[in-house]
Amino acid sequence: MSKNKWSQDLVFLESTVTVFDDLKKMAINGANEGTCVVAEMQTGGHGRLKRNWISPKGGLYFAFLIRPNKQPIGLSLVIALWIVEFFEKKINLHCDILWPNDIFVNGKKLGGILLEGTTGENSYISVGVGLNINTEIKDEGRNPEGINPISIFELTKEKYNLRELMKELIDYIQIEYSYFELNSFEYYLENIKEHSLLNNKKIEVIDDVSFIGTVQDIGSNGELILLDENENKRTVWVCKKIRIL
Repeated sequence: MSKNKWSQDLVFLESTVTVFDDLKKMAINGANEGTCVVAEMQTGGHGRLKRNWISPKGGLYFAFLIRPNKQPIGLSLVIALWIVEFFEKKINLHCDILWPNDIFVNGKKLGGILLEGTTGENSYISVGVGLNINTEIKDEGRNPEGINPISIFELTKEKYNLRELMKELIDYIQIEYSYFELNSFEYYLENIKEHSLLNNKKIEVIDDVSFIGTVQDIGSNGELILLDENENKRTVWVCKKIRIL
């Protein structure tokens, strides 16, 4: 990992189509680990499965580049945990993690994480993050998937300097990432479980074959473990959507 602070090389944009795609172009051209692109708004933001991510001015939308020295097991959950811990320490804000990659407060979505990577000689992982910070949420800005968003401004009634907040956050992530390189996913698992929004919840797992079950656990590789309505154990590694019943 670079000895320089990642915050020293932040690329700030007032607006872009998507920071995720901007970073991918830089990664293909050999950008260093820790390269981070930040925008105050996106015109074409998207989340997992190319779902639209409404990205109005006032949010914090960034993507950073990593080149891990091992298999990134459970990485989206681990990064979600780092962001949750950052806000707990920074502004005493309790957040929850919605498996596998979202951050919630009071049952509303504060942000999400998107990972995409390549293998081979120039292997890398692009980590995209969208967070509602100073955003004033209006009804017309509701997520088309039906998940109500919330912003830190709505929660604290304070506006934040996005550039300064971003510098603090990416430095925090850099420090935690250096530990991630040395530890297994199981090192983080108990803290992830403590912050999980799905603990003991009855949910619908929506995929090509959907089912209803009660969440029992998160496994040692980040998988979701449930008991379905027929009392059968089910393991979910990926799905299109989770709906809490």
